[in-house]
Amino acid sequence: MPYRILLELLIFLSPFAVFGLYRMAITDAEAEGRKAWPINALFVIGFVLALALWIFFILREDRDRGVCQTQPGFDPVTRELIPVREFPCDANVEDIGIPRSEDPGARPEPQSSGAGEDAPATPQ
Repeated sequence: MPYRILLELLIFLSPFAVFGLYRMAITDAEAEGRKAWPINALFVIGFVLALALWIFFILREDRDRGVCQTQPGFDPVTRELIPVREFPCDANVEDIGIPRSEDPGARPEPQSSGAGEDAPATPQ
């Protein structure tokens, strides 16, 4: 955990350090009569660094892609925190909510809209 906090502090403070270096360079350049640093180069460098860190954090994520998580919550009756639970994700999105059994009644039958279709015969 301290490693993570220090890394986030480093990421947060790095733009301020770069801006400080930029201001010192501009002050020195103006005093010596040289041209100041180009803003476009600094923007590109910052963009590349941000993109590299974003990709770095995506690749370092240790979460299994086949595992889904529930949201943490609070049980008002027992006044306890409900922790995050992990469970295997369904591979087919169309099968979500349908029981995983061999029972032929597990899948719902398509409903007819009744508009111009043959309606099932009803007993009289």
